[in-house]
Amino acid sequence: IKVPNCDKEGLIYQHADDTTLSLCNKESIPEVFKEFDLYSKATGAKINRQKSEIICLGTGTLSVVEKDHIGLKVCEDYFQLLGVFIGKNRKMCDEMNWKNKIVQIKSLLNLWLLRRLTIHGRVSVINSLMLSRFWYALFVTALPEWAYIQIKRLCLNFIWKNGCHLVKYNCIIDDKSRGGLNVADIKCKIYAFRLKFLGRLLDDEYEVLWKYTFKYFVSSIYEMKLCHNVFYTVIPNCELKKLPVVYQEFFQALNCIRKQIEFPLSVENIYDQPLFVNPN
Repeated sequence: IKVPNCDKEGLIYQHADDTTLSLCNKESIPEVFKEFDLYSKATGAKINRQKSEIICLGTGTLSVVEKDHIGLKVCEDYFQLLGVFIGKNRKMCDEMNWKNKIVQIKSLLNLWLLRRLTIHGRVSVINSLMLSRFWYALFVTALPEWAYIQIKRLCLNFIWKNGCHLVKYNCIIDDKSRGGLNVADIKCKIYAFRLKFLGRLLDDEYEVLWKYTFKYFVSSIYEMKLCHNVFYTVIPNCELKKLPVVYQEFFQALNCIRKQIEFPLSVENIYDQPLFVNPN
């Protein structure tokens, strides 16, 4: 699949023993299996078709005859890739990604409530045993608001042993040196992950395909065809909503630390920057 406005294309993605291919048409499917058959003859390795899945995106469809001929499980709305559910139905994917995790965490915390832990002990359980189970999924996908509210409520109820919340949330997530409890804040963690991606985006030596998909979506903002220069600007939320949620979080994360950032600008830089929505 060719990424618009550049010469890059997405074909194969491999992580350990997991292989994912993106194909632009049905004619490509038998071509893929020809390559796999050739590889199988050379190595003796074979594809486990029972564990292999296919999903049609956009306007693509497969007839009953085509499904039988391909011999793979056909996913209609979503499929699981490296432990994360992705697909056409965002609401369903969100539920699959977060609902089970929240139920498991709730059961785990109920067991820990039976122990006589100090408040600092309960904070340690939250930070090391509970929230750490969310970090991998948060790194690669967005957290829906309903899941954020439920996770936050679970944390607070556990810390205060299902009693009254004696201190404001902003206080307990603060550092211990300032009187807080150093409870990990999910929103801060999400923004930290997005800033890490942002650093990779701005690193010319880091070559990955998602950089070009990001540029493609960002170019739609005000039709300005911006690239990295978009980070000089302060884009209003109404325009950010044109972007995928994870890319929206790039800008939200940057806005949180914008006051701490200084751009070393000279007169010549004005030719390299957008004039609109640019406080600099």
